[in-house]
Amino acid sequence: TQVKSLKNLYEQAERLLVVGRPQDAAEIVQRINEIDPGFENLADLAARTNTLLALESKYQNAVTLMEEERHDEALVILREIEAQAPGMWDVRQRIEQIESAKGI
Repeated sequence: TQVKSLKNLYEQAERLLVVGRPQDAAEIVQRINEIDPGFENLADLAARTNTLLALESKYQNAVTLMEEERHDEALVILREIEAQAPGMWDVRQRIEQIESAKGI
């Protein structure tokens, strides 16, 4: 049924968020919205997806800063991400990498 397939899509999006794949989750959120914009918990799922998309953008910015040897700036961003979403991507390892290079 449609309700069951919507629930399956919702659960897929949830799993994608847990593993840090907000782009893929956003595509599923869009599909759910097209099928049933009033689907239960869609607004919450969309909000969490958008939050993770923003974090992913920050993460990419931090990686770029690291590549540019701008470690202090990258460290600030990485610490913000770690505080907001502990254990996401390889943020902790990158923080440790910078801190170790700086002797912190």
